[in-house]
Amino acid sequence: MQMPARSCRVAQRSTRGIGLVLSVLALALGGAGFGPPPAVQVQAQVDALAAEIAQTWNTSIGFAMGYTDPSTGQPRVISTAAGPDSIFARGGTRVSAASRYPAGSVAKTFTAVAALRQAEQGRLDLDAPVHALVDPWLAGQSPPVPPLVDLWGGDERINTVTSRQLLAMRSGVVDYDDTTVFNWTIDNPGRDFLPLDYVRLVAGGGGGFAFDPGEGGLYSGVGYILMGWVLCAVSGAATWDQLDQAALWQGPPATSPTLLHTAFLGRGTCGSHAHVVHQYIYRNQSYDAWMAPSDEPPSLALSDFGDLYGTSCANGWAMGNIATSAGDLASFWHALGTGGILAAPSLRQMQRFEPLTQGEMPAPGTPYGMGVMLQQTLVPLNGPAPAESGGGWRCRPPLCVCTDAGHAAPATPASAASRAAGGRRGRQRCALNLTQHIHGGMDWGSGAPQASFLPQYNASYVITHNSYIGMNTSRSFGWNRAWYHKLPAVGCQLMNIAFALVQPGFPGFNSSACVWS
Repeated sequence: MQMPARSCRVAQRSTRGIGLVLSVLALALGGAGFGPPPAVQVQAQVDALAAEIAQTWNTSIGFAMGYTDPSTGQPRVISTAAGPDSIFARGGTRVSAASRYPAGSVAKTFTAVAALRQAEQGRLDLDAPVHALVDPWLAGQSPPVPPLVDLWGGDERINTVTSRQLLAMRSGVVDYDDTTVFNWTIDNPGRDFLPLDYVRLVAGGGGGFAFDPGEGGLYSGVGYILMGWVLCAVSGAATWDQLDQAALWQGPPATSPTLLHTAFLGRGTCGSHAHVVHQYIYRNQSYDAWMAPSDEPPSLALSDFGDLYGTSCANGWAMGNIATSAGDLASFWHALGTGGILAAPSLRQMQRFEPLTQGEMPAPGTPYGMGVMLQQTLVPLNGPAPAESGGGWRCRPPLCVCTDAGHAAPATPASAASRAAGGRRGRQRCALNLTQHIHGGMDWGSGAPQASFLPQYNASYVITHNSYIGMNTSRSFGWNRAWYHKLPAVGCQLMNIAFALVQPGFPGFNSSACVWS
């Protein structure tokens, strides 16, 4: 499964145990006038926070942030992982920094980067119709596969679709029904739903397009399967499972990160691949079913959970087959955002955002580039805005959005600047207006709902998990169901750490009322 992270605006309240750790973290990392804390101190704080969260919810979590060391200019990553991996093994097993979380749509960013790298090297014309590459490759399969126009029931529009349109979600190719594939996977353990199966699920019968190519925007994982076939054709991969996804995205050796805990999974069950975490679903239901159940059970037992370890991890191949650690993913996003993988013209193409016009998730209006989305996020700061003088951290519009104390509506950047000039900063509350280049991913039980780069600060951050619902059987179902919606608060704490490392005097985010909008 390969859907992107859900966007939501949720007020987060700390649990008793987490609140204590977060308070210690805020004291350790906040306060104007202090330089960046030593990385070893930050690592200890991150480890303590992750362990407390994992114990509270009885599920695993990983998180990491990548940043540029201000003293050396070199890329650095702080990462951690904590919590149970197998809850059914005798004595249980625990995750580690080497654990690989199936992360769904996170793979799309890697596929897009791979395509742009092929274009840089002259192997791929992004604006040429893809059928000229794909049809001969399909004919070479065993048994031969018909050309795209035949797969699409004679609809000639498929012969006008380009790589650029596929990557930017502008092709008009419709997406598959996730519930159908989920149910098939549960009913067929050990079998793979192959890339061609996804294409046949949506193509043909006049239903393979939502609009003419280039005339709108619709999120489509099937479009990224077509892009995988393109990459097979230009790289010489004889079959889909021979495509070297781990090599094609890499940029110059001197600046591309080495990802030791990342794999692109082909045929076989999740358990057949090394270091892949166990991932859990509630009563064999997809997350859409239990997020809003008609009748909420009064209690929770471990026997309510199913382990996907014995089901396929092919996950739609080029649209969703990555399994990775938080640390590797943060390293990748930092290198990508700072120009270490793609040439500057390619990165600009990737970040040319246009709004989606159809679909449900991501919703119409979401700015989408090539394998990356643009998101503006308001995150409240601790206390009043710091003074503009005295050597402390400075908060200026439009990056900083401020309100008068006691007022809820954020001011415009212009009015915030006007009040600042009038000397009223001390009576205001402020939030950072952060730009994120982001593409999270959701598998059926695990995911990386936050995987992004913050261009204002050259920092990346990532969160991973292996269950969408807490598994703390001492608490109610309703309490455990809130786990997924608590993850943005974890993101606030992670970014607190990142900003403390790269921004001396940063006051910290408000950990008791972390509202993302």
